[in-house]
Amino acid sequence: MKNRLSELDERLSTLSSCKDQDLQGWLAFQRKYEMCWIYHENILDGIAISPEEIKMALSSNVTTDVSQVSLFRRVRNYHAAIKLIRERAAARHFVVDVNLFRELHACLANGLDTNLGRFRRNSPVHRAYFQDICAPSKVEKQLNDIVTLVMSEEKRPTMHPVELAGKVH
Repeated sequence: MKNRLSELDERLSTLSSCKDQDLQGWLAFQRKYEMCWIYHENILDGIAISPEEIKMALSSNVTTDVSQVSLFRRVRNYHAAIKLIRERAAARHFVVDVNLFRELHACLANGLDTNLGRFRRNSPVHRAYFQDICAPSKVEKQLNDIVTLVMSEEKRPTMHPVELAGKVH
């Protein structure tokens, strides 16, 4: 596992150096990466979006096909959330907190959901698998506990960021 993570770090370093060498190539890579990101996030929710649909959604704010309005809004919302994360990550003091999660939810659900940035108020029933589901009244506190663990230098485990992300997930 450690070898794979160091290999990942090496690839990231190589990729980062490409930005300085070929800005146009870097920007083209970023566009493709965003399309893959949007595609994969949606397919995890069971929504298959073709590359052409993603391109159309991001190319114009006008949607002539009424059946595509919701889908295009979803794609644009994901793109806006990616932009938000990139802006925050570029800031000198990037803070991950519950308010960031609220902002991301509001960004992702903009125009699609009326409960922007609110925690759920009921407990879903899963029939396909068994897991402990946090009571709605405890969601915010437990999310705060996770954020505190991840952001606190003294509590944060000394592990690779990918390992930490996996544990948090």
